[in-house]
Amino acid sequence: TSQEPLSMTVISLSSIPPRFGTLGGVLKSLVAQSAPLTEIRLNIPKAYRRFPQDSFSMPDVPDGVRIAVVNEDLGPATKVLPTLLDHAGTHMPIIFGDDDRVVHPDWAKNMLAASALRPDMCICNAGFDVETIAGVRPTRNQAEQRAVPLPSIYDITYKMQRARQEFLNLFRTQKLRKPHRWRNFKPQGYVDVFEGCGGVLIKPGFLDGAVYDLPDKVWMHDDLWMSAMAAKAGTKIWANNGYLPRAIREAEVEALYDATIDGMDRHALNLYLVRYIQDEYCVWSEG
Repeated sequence: TSQEPLSMTVISLSSIPPRFGTLGGVLKSLVAQSAPLTEIRLNIPKAYRRFPQDSFSMPDVPDGVRIAVVNEDLGPATKVLPTLLDHAGTHMPIIFGDDDRVVHPDWAKNMLAASALRPDMCICNAGFDVETIAGVRPTRNQAEQRAVPLPSIYDITYKMQRARQEFLNLFRTQKLRKPHRWRNFKPQGYVDVFEGCGGVLIKPGFLDGAVYDLPDKVWMHDDLWMSAMAAKAGTKIWANNGYLPRAIREAEVEALYDATIDGMDRHALNLYLVRYIQDEYCVWSEG
């Protein structure tokens, strides 16, 4: 498969008005990436479905970050779908993440290295299989190597750094933040669903075109939806042992995992969405 040079890479994300004031540290960590980047792009919609009372405004961003004003609020998927459209027809690696995560300087470099080995696959640092959603049992190719998530206790370097951080915090008023995690899977392998919080590398054409037609209950649930549209397009998702970004203290602000949509919490929405995808698109079909 032909590829853009590794120096041609876009980092893409979005944000919401309640978090505009805390974006600075997140964006600075992206500007400080060791990998050469074509662009760091922050997609801001002209109006927000969740915040209709907010008049249009743009956050302050550091040098090296471009704000792209987009016409439609696609929910959390706004972080990447407009960027994919703008680069349609190319093989541009597009890395997306969340607006409440400070990333390691080698975060992008690590995903690009993994993508160079598997250029036709999505690369993620965090992900899961749909079996973790109650009652879902998809048919599997038993020969495929599945990724096995590791709890942080098995990342010895992380545990040592975490213990040091907790000890030093006993003597500090300004608390040190949790260290970056690195060892996420044993073994690495395929997953059904990538999680944007860890970082995902994708390319235009990796997702089926139906990804832009988000069903009503789906627009706030981007990871499951976009991963399903990758499966529909025949694109596999590889779980990489890369750096898991640190959540900033403000990560709880308007967090979607706490949201209730049409009376359904996140677990109920997960199951609803998987069943919808199975019925409509024959993705993650059960035997």
